[in-house]
Amino acid sequence: MIHKIEDLLELKHGDIPIKELPLQDQIDFLTSEHFESLKHHSNQRWRLEHLYYILTKDGTRTLFTLNSAQDHFYVNYLFPNYKKIIILKSRQLGFCLDPNTKVLTADLKWAAIKDLSIGEEIISVDEFPRDGRGKGRKMRTATVQAKIINKRDAYKITFDDGRSVICTSQHPWLSKKTGGSDTVWRSLVKRPDLNGKELSIGDKVRYITHTWEDPTLEDYWFGGILDGEGSISKTSCSAGINASQRDGKVWDRMLKYAINNKYNYRVEVDKRKPDINGKGKLGKHQVNKLCFGRIDEMFRLLGKTRPSRFIENKFWENRELPGKKSGIGWATVVDIKKLPDQEMVDLQTSTGTYIAEGFVSHNTTLMSIYFLDLVLWNPNNEALQIAHTQKDAIEIFNRKIIFAVKNLSPYIKDLIEISQAKSSRQQFSYDDGNGGEFISAINVSNSGRSGTYSIGVHISELAKLSKLFPGRAEEIITGTLPSVPVGGQVVIESTAEGAIGLFYEMFMGEWNNRDKITPAMSKAHFKPVFYNWTWDKAEIEKSAQDGIILADQMEECEINWKEYQQENNLSDKELNFYYLKWVNANKDVDKLHQEYPTHPMEAFLSTGSPYFNSQKVSNMIDKCSVSYTRHSFINGEIVADERGDIYIYEKPQKGKKYVIGGDVAEGLLNGDYSVASVVGYDKKIKALYRGHCEPDEYAELVMALGNLYNTALLVIEFNKDGNWVNTEIRNKNYPNIYVRTEIDDLTKEVTKHYGWLTNKKNRDFMLGEGKKWFNSSEHIDCKPLLEEMFTFVRDKRGKPAAAPGKHDDVVMATLIAIAVLQGKEDITEIEAPKKTINNYIWTS
Repeated sequence: MIHKIEDLLELKHGDIPIKELPLQDQIDFLTSEHFESLKHHSNQRWRLEHLYYILTKDGTRTLFTLNSAQDHFYVNYLFPNYKKIIILKSRQLGFCLDPNTKVLTADLKWAAIKDLSIGEEIISVDEFPRDGRGKGRKMRTATVQAKIINKRDAYKITFDDGRSVICTSQHPWLSKKTGGSDTVWRSLVKRPDLNGKELSIGDKVRYITHTWEDPTLEDYWFGGILDGEGSISKTSCSAGINASQRDGKVWDRMLKYAINNKYNYRVEVDKRKPDINGKGKLGKHQVNKLCFGRIDEMFRLLGKTRPSRFIENKFWENRELPGKKSGIGWATVVDIKKLPDQEMVDLQTSTGTYIAEGFVSHNTTLMSIYFLDLVLWNPNNEALQIAHTQKDAIEIFNRKIIFAVKNLSPYIKDLIEISQAKSSRQQFSYDDGNGGEFISAINVSNSGRSGTYSIGVHISELAKLSKLFPGRAEEIITGTLPSVPVGGQVVIESTAEGAIGLFYEMFMGEWNNRDKITPAMSKAHFKPVFYNWTWDKAEIEKSAQDGIILADQMEECEINWKEYQQENNLSDKELNFYYLKWVNANKDVDKLHQEYPTHPMEAFLSTGSPYFNSQKVSNMIDKCSVSYTRHSFINGEIVADERGDIYIYEKPQKGKKYVIGGDVAEGLLNGDYSVASVVGYDKKIKALYRGHCEPDEYAELVMALGNLYNTALLVIEFNKDGNWVNTEIRNKNYPNIYVRTEIDDLTKEVTKHYGWLTNKKNRDFMLGEGKKWFNSSEHIDCKPLLEEMFTFVRDKRGKPAAAPGKHDDVVMATLIAIAVLQGKEDITEIEAPKKTINNYIWTS
């Protein structure tokens, strides 16, 4: 029997070689006459690109063809049969709006989308209902994560209430399903990743409020009434804003304000009288209460009147979208008009959604076909695909798997019985030739499920899954993956969601060893694969159509374009594409790295402006190759231990002086780390302790490290538990402790304090000196420090600190030592010890 597809194509159909027939005739002939030969393993690549149809973005039926990145992945990882693979993908470009589109911010102002800043809080809704099927989306507060300007196609959508928006053809809007009450994301063109048909005239789009004009004096007057006589309901109660007043001119003016501004309101009257003791109510007069209870109008009321007491009250948080009782909240599309291409803004938020002009707006094919093919041609096997939401799981199943199955060649359908698909399972039956049958199946889910998946398991967007549902993500990794037999494959792919979570830990945990992981080793270790922006060949070619800008013609910035091109082996076209993306990102290098990462660490950049240059940190991490030995502190001694928390990068040198910066924590297993960073006078890190010991053990440990490094100067932070540690070190007569002096203004008496006191003034000094040190350093060979530097960002108030969920203990301890070294002429001269400590040999 002929097995290889190359030999089959040499056969003739009549007098004509098969390979010269039209493509569809080749497929029909091979599937009808040589079905068994097509099962051969070497023919899978041919099957993938000749037997399976997919839907394109515009809804066109076409044969599946591997793009450049998919081709590389199949040839280098799937076909060589790597068993466990974890893929980091560049963030996908979002879908854009006109730069002047108004977005509702958390302080209830309408800001042009072009003017929003990274880290700014805005009002949003759940991208998908969090509480399961049948439950409604709820309103949230989101953070702007990225903003990119691109020249894109443009359409103007007009609604029946007179409002209009300008968006790209692929921008999703939350709309009502035809003939039902459920909601679905739709765009102007049909997209495979969206369930609904394209958005058309007559469709209804969800909104939560209307935009409003700038406040008037009368608005501010009413804001004063709310500040003085107003109240707002708690989040546990129905939403409402109230203002109380007795009969009179002020009350009349309040009513007039509500009527003139077309608010829906009700009036409650308190006619109670005080009891005989004068208690229960202030005054004998009746008190009127003006009540506003529609959430869509509460946004406008607070946004226009801006009462100081309530403007920061996030009354919308965790509430359902307005209109459930009143029926409001839907605007009908009455016109769609094509406009010339123009600059558009792509906004990405922490929830994936935002409120644009009052409307709710939104922000994997190879593995589906690959698993389907393996299941189809290998009886008695099963595969599982896991998506981060139920919606995505259903989308993968219906638009990728079921569509491909329905469009299979009739010859294949005649030989394999295809069962009626269930909601998340497609089953195939095969005659075994003896009156029995084999069964194979492919399944989809948004969580782990029991079963033995001999073909394998594919997980998409694990980073999003672990961010939204960490427990479910952990269950999949620890529960479902172990059920895959040794011969099966596990493929995880995701875009990044910040330098935190299960996906980040799994990917970066294997990245530095990526070249050592062979197909055989991948049974135990995930093979990490990164596909960056350079794989987008079509877009790179498109950007070069009108000529390219060369490196020496590019505007200077913190990126040296020529060096960057050489370091990353970029072609002139690729560098031109990258440079244009920098220009479109308002020349913000950090935004560029977030959206178009060249290295994995750039992809994991999260919200907040990095304090240290992220490109430089990323390069240092990538090149961090210094050797070290690991040790533990046991029974008062520092001893070698492969699993220890003490890292020795350079042994102590005879006659050299050192400083140890310290940051003390409580010692809780899941809390902050206690850190001791040993820094030489050359400002290079020689050793590092990072662990969870108790403060009393920490005091003993840093003294041992100090003795080891020539009686190093101990500079331990005084704050919190550091006060006790400094006192203990002093009581144990350690001879070299950092001393702060305080002079009394009246008596001129000098008081000594031991340890580094962190306050605003010297924290700013410490961070400033730390940044100078970092900027002047060619390289820093301490990976734990660099990883914390990468996630050390400015928060929304501008304060440098660890990003949410990350640590900055190594940063703080190290920079304390660096700051003290700036005044090293004041440090006590200490002679080197005259004996060896813990069997270390002093070197000259």
